[in-house]
Amino acid sequence: MFELPPYSYKDPAAVVIKREGEFHRLIHQQYISEYQHLMESGLYQELTDKNLLIPHEEFPGTKLPDGYVKELKPVQLDYHILPFEWSFSQWKKCIIAYLQINQIALQYGMVLKDATPYNFSMFRGNALLFDTSSFIFFKDKSPWISYRQFCEEFLAPFTLMKFNGSAWSRIYRSHIKGLPLEFVSKQLPISSYFYPSILVHLHWHSRFQPQDHAENREKNLRKGFSKQSLLSLFKWIEKSLLSWEKPYQFNTHWSSYYEKSIESPIYLKHKKEQIESWIKQTKPQSLSDLGANNGEFSLIAASHVPKVIAIESASNCVDDLDTLLTKHATSNIYPVVADLTQMSPDLGNNFQEFSNLAKRGKSEMTLALAVVHHLCITNHYSISQVISLIGLFCQKYLIVEFVPLEDSKAQTLQKQMGMTFPNYHLDAFRSELAVNFDIKQEVNLEDSTRTLFLAIRK
Repeated sequence: MFELPPYSYKDPAAVVIKREGEFHRLIHQQYISEYQHLMESGLYQELTDKNLLIPHEEFPGTKLPDGYVKELKPVQLDYHILPFEWSFSQWKKCIIAYLQINQIALQYGMVLKDATPYNFSMFRGNALLFDTSSFIFFKDKSPWISYRQFCEEFLAPFTLMKFNGSAWSRIYRSHIKGLPLEFVSKQLPISSYFYPSILVHLHWHSRFQPQDHAENREKNLRKGFSKQSLLSLFKWIEKSLLSWEKPYQFNTHWSSYYEKSIESPIYLKHKKEQIESWIKQTKPQSLSDLGANNGEFSLIAASHVPKVIAIESASNCVDDLDTLLTKHATSNIYPVVADLTQMSPDLGNNFQEFSNLAKRGKSEMTLALAVVHHLCITNHYSISQVISLIGLFCQKYLIVEFVPLEDSKAQTLQKQMGMTFPNYHLDAFRSELAVNFDIKQEVNLEDSTRTLFLAIRK
């Protein structure tokens, strides 16, 4: 008997498998009519032309498990950012893409049966649906079957970010099947009641429990949507959400760090030149930038490295970077909202459905610029623990910056913590780094007290 993979077990219409390290999708015979209509009607072509659906080719000549009749080889995604790692602008791209896909699909007599952001990925600056088997035929006067799922998994997290701040998206990590609407409604401010789309789809909707929907399914079938009325609903929600430009913003200085808080222009120039030189010298094929801020060094790396993962805890910085990447059509940087001190674990089915951040972020080269002192002073990590954490992401090359206690930024952190850190100094850092890495070069950065290291994992 064919055993379903832990990352693809929910849909009887299709299953995702790995073949020679690449993801393929197997189409079950029960879904062949929908698949053929998707491909032959023009829907697939329009969606792929508009960069809304992942392209694929049919993969012939392989023996398929019983019941499966086609094998698809989609374009492979270089990196998959999970929804609780999206910034506000990334969430907005995704939810708008979902609504647009449904509007287009209705013109071809189809609609999406699922409404989960886990079916989307950020790809070349766009939100891309990669669940090719999520389309079903739309029947006139039928309900929007994924309505509650849309409200719990898409609209609820996005609305919490809009009204309460981007940090609220991380709560989705503990509710990967959707946020309870009653809980969400209670967290939203009174002002949200003046938004008709939120009043209807979250506040009013929260009064009805899932079992109420099941008990009234027959009634809903009798008074479902016409094609035009469902199309109008999708357009109404889309128009409402397009007007949400920014989330509630807490005070933060990180988004303007390089303009206002950097040590000196001389220091920054030397640092950029040295890092770019080392990247050119080592030629890594992938790079993870830990504490990427607004992507200053990720952008430098992206000129020389095919895949760059920019990990930053400040969502507004990731928003800024995502906007910049969209503007310049940069396709090889993947901005991730994540706190290195609170990284996502393995999640889902038997802890195998979604891999932890370090597994997904592991790269040939890792940058850790001006993060060591934050981890040691603010978060009380030992130097050994910091190097171990950074090492989780590093396959081979490491560029790491050490900021000593006499540095003005480190001095500010010490005063804020009201503590001294006698074990935090350059000799200790150099010694701990040498345990698991060979130090190839050590450079004192000009017009600063900071030191930059190039090291290779032993």
